[in-house]
Amino acid sequence: MSSTQTRKEIQAINRGIAGITDAPDEFPVSIPTANLPLALTYLGPGVTRWEAHGGTLITRERTFLVRVYVVDVEQGLGITDGMEAAEQLLDTFLDTWQKIGELDNGGDVRITIEGGRVVGIGIRDSGVVHDMVYAGQTFRGFEAQITIIEDVEDE
Repeated sequence: MSSTQTRKEIQAINRGIAGITDAPDEFPVSIPTANLPLALTYLGPGVTRWEAHGGTLITRERTFLVRVYVVDVEQGLGITDGMEAAEQLLDTFLDTWQKIGELDNGGDVRITIEGGRVVGIGIRDSGVVHDMVYAGQTFRGFEAQITIIEDVEDE
């Protein structure tokens, strides 16, 4: 599965999380208040492993950064209310991702999620961030780092 396909699959899961209003596949020019909370997934660092240099590809591992913009600080919501909204959504987000062990790529390649049922290491998160910036707007929200491991050895 390509990195773009995996990112879109992650966004599809994010769209199903209770409390997330939008998780678009395309990156918006700005984030309207009506679309909050909104999740966006970015490609982070990765590792590709071969049997030997130039040999058979064994695995691809990539960390995807899911940034969830919960409250626009200019929205007028009190600081405590905004922080608590982000805290509650972070708990729901992690509860949902804890139950997901694999992505369905429609093929024979096994794609596991580090920290899901299969590998059991954990999904890292930033905790609540009070100054997330997107397109010049400042939000309260959080970032989760989800590592996807794609076993391609048996393709």
